[in-house]
Amino acid sequence: MKRETERVKLMKENFIRLYNQGFSIQQIAEQFNVVTETVYNALGKIAENNGISRESLLSNPRKKEQIQAMKENFIKLHKKGLSAREIAKMFDLSEATVYRALKEIADDNGVSRECLLQSNKTEAEQVKLMEEQFMELHQQGLSVPKIAEQFNLPQMVVYNALQEIADTNGVSRESLLRRESQEMFLMKASFMELHQQGCTIPEIARKFNITRASVYRALGQIASENGVSRESLLSRPKKNKK
Repeated sequence: MKRETERVKLMKENFIRLYNQGFSIQQIAEQFNVVTETVYNALGKIAENNGISRESLLSNPRKKEQIQAMKENFIKLHKKGLSAREIAKMFDLSEATVYRALKEIADDNGVSRECLLQSNKTEAEQVKLMEEQFMELHQQGLSVPKIAEQFNLPQMVVYNALQEIADTNGVSRESLLRRESQEMFLMKASFMELHQQGCTIPEIARKFNITRASVYRALGQIASENGVSRESLLSRPKKNKK
């Protein structure tokens, strides 16, 4: 019971940030290993804490416009060779949102959903694309089977490529077989905000119950995603004097 309470507390603290990044309620529930009903039950409190209505958390007008634009352009972009993942990124949507829309897109265009999952790229091109994007997806918490499915590749092809991916990124092959922990995911999502509040790396590590080394290893990725240098994240921001 205590463990679930901690997960629910973390979910409430991070809900708005993840929701604004395009995560659905179901994805947020999966991320924190709680049932979807738990998230829905918490929406009233989350809304109250953030000064918004519960209804606004169930309806995102901007996201609806993006989904509609994606649906209208999916076939054209798919014919050009773009994958569902690339199209999702183009419209700033989660891949799950695109996959959920495929049945409607297929029906509207008189094709099968399966054909929309097929890529116009050769397997060699798909493997190259997978190798380039593997680390990013792995750090998001996707498993090898999920990554294989995303690129429409046999799992064995992905497993066979792991050693080269590991060598290229200076990590062990074994580390690529482990999914990123929930604590690391949350730390990366929250790092810039905490850093700007003046928190040190040891303080951030303690907050998420991870080692300092884990935070230091993630700084390159955090810096790249936020358009800053790794060195700037090693210095504590100066607080403005009142």
